[in-house]
Amino acid sequence: MDKVLALGIDGWKCDGTDPFIFKLGIPRGHKGIVTHREYANSYYGDFFDHTRSVVGDSALIMSRPVDGIDFVFLDFSPQRVVFSGWVGDEDPTFEGLENALKRYLQSAWAGYTNFGSDIGGYRTGNGTLGRSKLRTVYSDVGFS
Repeated sequence: MDKVLALGIDGWKCDGTDPFIFKLGIPRGHKGIVTHREYANSYYGDFFDHTRSVVGDSALIMSRPVDGIDFVFLDFSPQRVVFSGWVGDEDPTFEGLENALKRYLQSAWAGYTNFGSDIGGYRTGNGTLGRSKLRTVYSDVGFS
């Protein structure tokens, strides 16, 4: 990280790798079992804290506050590091917009203060409304 920070980089996109800890079964560290929350706090916190220690208070990370599948939502980043968050990758469909809105609400209810989504969805394809119409609908809702 330090070599990249020396180039003038002042932030990172830390993209939701923390749920992969569940693939380890019962993950263990040198102090014993590591919970998802402990791992997520360390992953996002280390990127944030180390970058700030090198670059200063202008350093940021962009990370997911809350993301989910269907009706199951998971806090990703600790709130203290989310100055710029986004709610994950959505399909370019009305259902994708609906999923983004659900993640907005879950993020707000969890106490996160600043987050957004990709206007028109992130994934490829034109979706059911077409990219142009979908971007208009996303913009009308007021999210960026």
